[in-house]
Amino acid sequence: MLPALAIKEAEVPALSESVFMPYFRENFMTGVMKSQHGGDIWYARSKTDGGAGAVVIVDGRTEYMAKYSEVLYDLRDSGYTFYIFDHRGQGESSRLLEDPQKGYVKHFDEYVDDLHLFLDTVVNVQNQKRVILLSHSMGGTISILHERKYPGTVSGIILCSPMFSINTSPFPGIVARGLSRFLRFAGFGTRYVPDGGPYDPSNDFEDNDLTDSFARYELNRKRLVENPRLSLGSPTNYLA
Repeated sequence: MLPALAIKEAEVPALSESVFMPYFRENFMTGVMKSQHGGDIWYARSKTDGGAGAVVIVDGRTEYMAKYSEVLYDLRDSGYTFYIFDHRGQGESSRLLEDPQKGYVKHFDEYVDDLHLFLDTVVNVQNQKRVILLSHSMGGTISILHERKYPGTVSGIILCSPMFSINTSPFPGIVARGLSRFLRFAGFGTRYVPDGGPYDPSNDFEDNDLTDSFARYELNRKRLVENPRLSLGSPTNYLA
């Protein structure tokens, strides 16, 4: 077994195929939850229960369960049962528009309600010693809004680069919000945001502002090329 946090950048692609993904496939089982807002929410959970409690990974926009196989491998000896799910409209979960590339949700609170239903029916927080949300980017927003709407449901929240605001460049926030409202009222709510479009696998690593890891960037691109159903393009005006 590899020690956590001892992985060299150049070893990531090979280890993903030989260690991380096999670990995820062998030690996690998948399921489907019916959302109260319609559609299927796909999830995975550890096959064995940990005595310390549950960790629920609330991932970011465009992400999907397999992307966290390395994280789940690193945390395998923590004593927790791990849960992860794909948000509505991305990953393996139901896409909400005819064009599956469009990042769309009519009301952001639908993400929050999905998380609450997941905690209540799949994780079953009442029977857990403790429940920790491990949240990244948009998942951080969802987790904090969940705590405000359903205070005290979980024991704690770990935030990684939480999306507490949206970069609306080149427009100031107030202009972007006004433009978004105008486009929705004009009947363009389900269209891509200005200059948005489908996921483009030809985008260069040098042009990305999300990661400094070339190996993981290329690994993610390879996965999305091999499994295009997991890819997701720009948000729509409803999500702006």
